[in-house]
Amino acid sequence: MFSPSDIEESELRELYEYWRSKHRSNRLAARADIDPIEIPGLLKHIAILEVVGEAEDFVYALAGSRIEDVHDRALKGVSLRQLRDAFEVAPSLDAYVEAVRSREPQYQDANLTEFGKVHWACRCLILPLSSDGERVDALLMGAVFRAIEDPEHAG
Repeated sequence: MFSPSDIEESELRELYEYWRSKHRSNRLAARADIDPIEIPGLLKHIAILEVVGEAEDFVYALAGSRIEDVHDRALKGVSLRQLRDAFEVAPSLDAYVEAVRSREPQYQDANLTEFGKVHWACRCLILPLSSDGERVDALLMGAVFRAIEDPEHAG
């Protein structure tokens, strides 16, 4: 179960507080409520993903520079399933699906390995967004990465 006190990274705590400030009464914030101009210090760490169908997949509508740098590609229009196919070890989509179904934030640790080249440890905060205040149709995601060395590929 998610608790805001679990969030260790200052960037992700700030993103969580921003997301909470955008709620309308007891309704979820909408994608239209998220204004990047209001959070310039977080831009490189955030992404907005559109929910495909009943959370079968998630497509990047926007991705910050740090997220794109780690993946070594532009991500707009790319789905999480496409990224999973490109990585030997990729994070599970379970937290994204759970954010849609539960309408609650998800916080997870993940490790990314791109075919032996670069290894990343990642902390992700996944926040549901809803155009109508009820059905989750987008996700606001914050990610903080840390490079880790793979002893097997170290020279």
